Amino acid sequence: MADNNSLIHELQHDVKTHAAAIESIQTEMQQLFRSAEAANAQRFSL
Repeated sequence: MADNNSLIHELQHDVKTHAAAIESIQTEMQQLFRSAEAANAQRFSL
């Protein structure tokens, strides 16, 4: 059972790590999208 607990804790840690990475990527994508929108607005005088 101890082996299962260790595995579960490792999996939980990995899920949290991946969730944080996904959130970071989403934040970066939002920033890039906003920059692209601003550049398009400036380019086309919107």
